[in-house]
Amino acid sequence: MNKQKIIFGVILCLGIIFCINKYLYSLVMVNGDSMNPSLTDGELKLMVKSKIGNINRFDIIVFQDTDSSDLMIKRVIGLPQEVVQYKDNHLFVDGKLVYEDFIMGLSDTDPNYLTKNFSTHKITKNHYFVLGDNRQLSDDSRLYGTVNIDKIIGVIKYTSTK
Repeated sequence: MNKQKIIFGVILCLGIIFCINKYLYSLVMVNGDSMNPSLTDGELKLMVKSKIGNINRFDIIVFQDTDSSDLMIKRVIGLPQEVVQYKDNHLFVDGKLVYEDFIMGLSDTDPNYLTKNFSTHKITKNHYFVLGDNRQLSDDSRLYGTVNIDKIIGVIKYTSTK
């Protein structure tokens, strides 16, 4: 009888761990330098698998690459129905200046964080404009367009500032 309880307990724990990993949280590994200095290559981060109505500007999201099975990690810059513009290394959303605390001042000392001038059309409903923090190195929405909410797997909520 004791063995049955132990086996049942182990199976129950494994089932709970599986459900948590499948539906609530998962560990993701950062691959590459496109999110430096916020996230570094090889770093493990906890991803919250919740996206409906929970994606905000500057959240770091994990999404499925449309051309491969790779997972991508980028920062949300533009939300649905907005127009994003960078001019002289400053972000404007719908014509209003928006500060990026996570990279402010970095472009003064390292040109990798300089964002070249560009402007988007109005972002489509259910789509997000994403950039890597390492702007000169990152392949992001400037290259492959906006990210559909259906491709978003989760949000990295717990990052430390360096």
